[in-house]
Amino acid sequence: MKDYIKTIVFLLIAPTGVGKSTFIIVSSIYFSSEYNKKILIILPTRLLVKQFSDLFDKFISSLNLNIKFIAYYWW
Repeated sequence: MKDYIKTIVFLLIAPTGVGKSTFIIVSSIYFSSEYNKKILIILPTRLLVKQFSDLFDKFISSLNLNIKFIAYYWW
């Protein structure tokens, strides 16, 4: 059973302006490219999804990486 579920769940809570988004993006790019892992990031607002996807796209473009991501929001 222990081999059945090999999942790591990570929760990050910190004050505004600390760099949570940057940390999450850099970590996601690292695990996606080095370990071929899929990453799921859930954000609470449509505005945050838009800001996050723009920043993520900027990081990927500046590093010339071939990483695909989907940004989805509802409402």
